[in-house]
Amino acid sequence: MKSPSPDKIRNVALVAHGGAGKTTLAEAILFLGGSVARMGRVDDGSSALDYAENEKKREISINLGIAYGTWNGTKINVLDCPGYADFYGDVRAGLRVADSAIVVIAAPSAVEVGTELVWQFLDQMSLPRAICVNKMDKEHADFRKCLASLSEMFGARTAPVTVPIGAANGFKGIVDLIEEKAYVYDGPGKFKKEDVPAEMADEVAEFRTQLIEAAAESDETLMEKFFGDEPLSVDEIRRGLREGVAAATIVPVVATAAGSGVGVESLMDLLVGVMPSPADVPEVVGAKPRSEDEEKRPVTVDAPFAALVFKTVAEQHVGELSFFRVYSGRVSSGNDVLNATKDESERMGQIHAMVGRDRKEFGEVTAGDIAAVVKLRVSRSCARRTRRSRRTSTPSSGRRSSAASATCTSTSWSRSSRTSSGSRSTGRSRRFRTGRRSA
Repeated sequence: MKSPSPDKIRNVALVAHGGAGKTTLAEAILFLGGSVARMGRVDDGSSALDYAENEKKREISINLGIAYGTWNGTKINVLDCPGYADFYGDVRAGLRVADSAIVVIAAPSAVEVGTELVWQFLDQMSLPRAICVNKMDKEHADFRKCLASLSEMFGARTAPVTVPIGAANGFKGIVDLIEEKAYVYDGPGKFKKEDVPAEMADEVAEFRTQLIEAAAESDETLMEKFFGDEPLSVDEIRRGLREGVAAATIVPVVATAAGSGVGVESLMDLLVGVMPSPADVPEVVGAKPRSEDEEKRPVTVDAPFAALVFKTVAEQHVGELSFFRVYSGRVSSGNDVLNATKDESERMGQIHAMVGRDRKEFGEVTAGDIAAVVKLRVSRSCARRTRRSRRTSTPSSGRRSSAASATCTSTSWSRSSRTSSGSRSTGRSRRFRTGRRSA
């Protein structure tokens, strides 16, 4: 297994108040993304992400769950963050390496205390976000109430992308406002694509006008078409949404019932078509240690290797497992890298893509992707690592000669600050420190 190109990766954190159905939504994404053969459940202990014994016993997420699925040729790395305040350390760890977040709220409850807290985290980190109104199949589910609550609490410019067909026991599908089509479900991944129900025509027209207006405001060309009463194409609406999400002027909203798999495909379409990829970060900007000089580095596979270890766990029969995100360059098992925090060399062990506790061997991890490596000697959570370059013999030999020289780069990233208007800059960057020395 190898990493796709950065533009074909989405690193998304799922955050919520406890009990909103966030892990169930993650399980639905993994099932539809082909990573698991059956959709796990939290209440019966079959979840791929909440696999620790104490998580099974309490039926809550305690640890950061990490997995991936594939949708329309794009790899979606899912960071399932705990929902309860006692475990917010792992929430920050997940958000640290995410490019966007899905805020999950329960349709019967709307905005709760935990929702406010995670929203503050997202503001602090300037992360693009979308909202998933989940549990539309539960009693007292109210989609409009949730939209009103979001606007009241956060002042967010919410833009519904899907709206529910019915609610509670009568919930049977969603209407995609971009395509103006209804999806009536009969189980996870099983639906019929139909015309919009006649009784919902006025409601769909109202929400779609709001969506198109929000998308048009993100692009001058689209705004001219909108005021000229010219229709916007599906691609133009998605383009406007993409620009608005990156600028933090639009927060898309989708409706789901993750337990029955309803509406999850539309959420995954949103992740792939609208939410940012690692390639949308134009560069990382660094300051050299003991100096204020800056250095810029593109987020590409050809740049020097730099990565961040954001979580370390001890797994039975495996040992320590360190999760890391690659910010630039590439790395494979057996490569020598530098722990820039401790200034010590580290040889990469076996690298794996993770689906909960299940592992799949990774041949090479490249810029933008997330993976795990076993039994690092000195690196722990939040250690910065960079590639230690060496002269090598011919590619076919597979052996390394003694080092004629070495270049070391220490890295430490933090997201760019928000603009004075509170909006997100579309030219966002990450900052790190770099230093060089010769061996």
